[in-house]
Amino acid sequence: MTIVDKEYGKLTENQFKRLIRKSKEFRQESKQLQEVLRTASKEKLRELLGDGVWWAPVYELSLVQGIAFLVYVLGETDRIKAVAQLTG
Repeated sequence: MTIVDKEYGKLTENQFKRLIRKSKEFRQESKQLQEVLRTASKEKLRELLGDGVWWAPVYELSLVQGIAFLVYVLGETDRIKAVAQLTG
């Protein structure tokens, strides 16, 4: 089996191990995201999701997009931009 044929695409063994180690953190953040979405104002959710609250677009996001969505919902975009400027 070549790296292209394997089930998880092109992840190396080390990348996959790091992903597994992060799974507990992902579960905790998933719970946090659920709470944020549950407590977010209807206006903010409409702004993010459009007229109807259709959850399919959220589930179809990549991990990076999902994290960006969470950062936005949490209102932390300015802090992320500030950190990016320091490291850029």
